[in-house]
Amino acid sequence: MFLYKQNFVKGKITKYKCISFAIIFIMIELIYVKITLVCESERSFTKRVLFFLYKKVLRKAG
Repeated sequence: MFLYKQNFVKGKITKYKCISFAIIFIMIELIYVKITLVCESERSFTKRVLFFLYKKVLRKAG
């Protein structure tokens, strides 16, 4: 609902911003999968770092 209101007020620019953040989020997910496959021993550390990045992206996306 909040994203819809934001799109309605700011127009197409906000829509494209949300789409770009979604793409960035998907890329982070893919990188996360690769990291967990490569460094399973350091999984807890990578999870903490990526959870922090994930929170940042969500905050920016709205």
